[in-house]
Parts: sequence; structure tokens; C-alpha cells
Amino acid sequence: MDISIVKNNDKLIIALAGILDMFSAVELKNILIDEFSITDAIPSDIEHMIIDLSSLESISAAGIGIFAALQSAFNNSNKTLSFVSVPQPLSRLFEITNLYDHFSVYGSLKDVENSTGRCGYSIGAENLRGNRTTGFTESAWKN
Repeated sequence: MDISIVKNNDKLIIALAGILDMFSAVELKNILIDEFSITDAIPSDIEHMIIDLSSLESISAAGIGIFAALQSAFNNSNKTLSFVSVPQPLSRLFEITNLYDHFSVYGSLKDVENSTGRCGYSIGAENLRGNRTTGFTESAWKN
């Protein structure tokens, strides 16, 4: 899996490409902990994380677990986590598992900017699902 990360002021934009499986989920978790000090709490210099899924081919339960742990950490820190550009094959998975009910999901970075006024990047695209709120309350970072 390829992981691209851009930090722009208080925003962290992560683009994932390939397959987010058990091994790459651990790699992503380690990058977030080692390079950005993201654990159960979000550092003060990060207000908004945006995860671009447009090039993600598939995701395992471990990958979904990382997303759930991130959502919990962002909720606990009163900060924002957004997902953008869920590809069609993964969109069905998000629907079946009710992830759209737990994550803020947008069609594009432009949609995030229009909704929050905080993105600072835009690529254009139609909003797929609109903004969703989260219901995750427990963290998986302690494993």
C-alpha cells in the first residue's frame, strides 16, 4: 500500500492507495504514532485529518479498525476526521457495515472545504454521501 501524507498548518491529509490489509494497517498506525504522535489523543497542532480513499482498492477488518480508532481519538479530542472519495466497491462495504453512520464521508476534498471551511485543498467531484456524524466511542490504540 502507498501512503501519502501532507501536513498543511493544522490539517493532515492522508491519501491511501492499494490494499489496506492487516500489515499495511499496522504500518499506517505506526506512521501516525511515530511521526505525528497520534494515539488516544490528537496533538494540539492537528485540528483536522482528511483521509482520501480514492485509490484504495480494498480494506480489511484491521483497516476498518484503524479508522474506528482514529474516529474515537478525534471525537475524544473534539477535532475533525473526514473521509473523502470512497470508491464504488468500498462504498458498498461502507453501506453494509453502516460505516456511513459513523464517519464523516464526502465525495471530494472540495466538499469537505465547503462543509467545514477548513480543508484548504480541492479536487472537485460530486458529493457521494454527504456529511455523516460518528458514533464510535472506544479506542483501539491500546493494542
